[in-house]
Amino acid sequence: MHWITTPDKLEEYEKLGRIVWPSKTGGSPNLKYYLAESPGVPATDFWDDISAIASSSPEGLGYPTQKPQALLERIIQASSNEGDLVLDPFCGCGTTVHAAEELKRSWIGIDITHLAINLIRTRLADAFPGIEIETHGLPASYAGALELARADKHEFELWVLGELDAMPYKGGRKGADTGIDGYLFFRYLDEARGGKKEETRGLSPLPSPNPVVCDGKAIVEVKGGGTNVKDVRNLADVVVREGADLGVLVSALKPTGPMREHAAGKGSVTLGTKDYPRLQVVWLKDLMEGRARVEYPESGKIEHTKKAPRHERDYQEEMG
Repeated sequence: MHWITTPDKLEEYEKLGRIVWPSKTGGSPNLKYYLAESPGVPATDFWDDISAIASSSPEGLGYPTQKPQALLERIIQASSNEGDLVLDPFCGCGTTVHAAEELKRSWIGIDITHLAINLIRTRLADAFPGIEIETHGLPASYAGALELARADKHEFELWVLGELDAMPYKGGRKGADTGIDGYLFFRYLDEARGGKKEETRGLSPLPSPNPVVCDGKAIVEVKGGGTNVKDVRNLADVVVREGADLGVLVSALKPTGPMREHAAGKGSVTLGTKDYPRLQVVWLKDLMEGRARVEYPESGKIEHTKKAPRHERDYQEEMG
């Protein structure tokens, strides 16, 4: 390679053991390089080694503009150090703040919708158990909740659904809700469907050794204004129409006696080993102050915030 070196330089390479001689006669020798001596090729702004999130990806949250976490981790690593502060003023489903937490950066995330904030809180709590998150701008009192209901009915509904850890109907998009604001998905064990039980003469049947894991669903309706018994009747019809196990009506204003009586008249449903009211009418103030809760099999709850149900993701993909 006389065009890039000289005999004297070759002699020096030979003394340093930097020439790799061929094992066969007539082969060409090679010069040995070390990685530390080469600065490498500068990275370009075209990255084709990180794939977009597919609808079947386990990383997907059903959020239409979600970016791969690997992409945000690369950006953060290239532009900050551990302990630095990362700001995402349009944080959406929270990929940036998730990556920042993973890489030991401090972070601030901002978004205008309660849907995004609730999704991020759930996402971080799942990924980092015990994490402490300080949230500003959400109603901290019953009076604040009523103010939100008056100012923006849709955002009020999304906030309530987030507090219940419920999945918003059609991804939280505005439009006719057909009597559904959200869903609560859960699982429970049904021993009665685990196969044929052993019959014993004169004794009660033994429980099935293989209980079936059943998927359950509750319809959630949120009312920010006045309500009456008609709303409870409508919810009962929706529960039947959708084949749901439970119906939950959360009212910003105190429910009337007839509303509670009508709900109680629908009886209970057995899910696993417990009975639950089929229709539940809950006053938001009681929920916020700890005097009431929505009753459903929470211990077997599906991690529905990690990936939207198939029909929800289809809708979001169709809407772009």
